[in-house]
Amino acid sequence: MREHLREIIRAAGLLAFAAVVVIMLSMARKFGCAKVPDDYKRMETAVTAGERLFIRRDAQTLGDVPVGTVIVYRSLGAQRANVIGRVVAHPGQVVAARERVYYVDGRKLTTRAKPKSVGDFDDLIVPRDCVFIGFDAGSTARLNACIVPLHNIIGKVTTKR
Repeated sequence: MREHLREIIRAAGLLAFAAVVVIMLSMARKFGCAKVPDDYKRMETAVTAGERLFIRRDAQTLGDVPVGTVIVYRSLGAQRANVIGRVVAHPGQVVAARERVYYVDGRKLTTRAKPKSVGDFDDLIVPRDCVFIGFDAGSTARLNACIVPLHNIIGKVTTKR
């Protein structure tokens, strides 16, 4: 009887260990960490250079990335680097920038994203399956806002460490 009980406890322990491994593997696919590059200045109010970010990787639908959400996405350029930005507008919305303020559908945007180096522009309609991304801080880059396809979004920043 005692040997049988030991076998049951050992089997239950192995099953519990296997369940923990499966849960950890599924979490690794949903979540990730990223380090902000040491020279990254575009999002100084939300993240700082050298900081580590916790990213939820399954945030790739519009419901997962509301306006104001800080996201990580793959750039569309030749470098294919990961970039951190803030969602300013969704598909079909009209974006404009005047006097360093974003306007979405004619209303002043209240998030921290500021069009510091973009310059003024009027009535840009965000294409289907894309989001308009802005950045919180001025940048030496030529472009300080962009349109990003949803499939290029890696995930949203959930917490910082």
